[in-house]
Amino acid sequence: MRVFHLIILVITRFSILSILVNLCARALFIEPFKCIDSDKKMGLKIKCSDIESAQGLEASCPYVAQGENMEELMADLGKHAKEVHAYTDEMLQAPETVALIKGVVIKE
Repeated sequence: MRVFHLIILVITRFSILSILVNLCARALFIEPFKCIDSDKKMGLKIKCSDIESAQGLEASCPYVAQGENMEELMADLGKHAKEVHAYTDEMLQAPETVALIKGVVIKE
């Protein structure tokens, strides 16, 4: 019976050690290079509340527009702005609106 307990103890300790080694390896070697992974691309995002704040309005909209490039980001934001905030194409394409939007873009 003692041998059995000893075997279980050794297996358990090695399992815990294995888990710790895996976690450390992941933290040191895998996570820092995650942005290089082909299925996880860098992107852009804009918080609608940041646009509201920049316009001097109460920041109340929780929407976050996302895209891999500026065109995708603007398409996502434009769709939201039209559906929820009643923006028109003319309003979205106005130079002051474009400048405001570009000023709050967040690079991921």
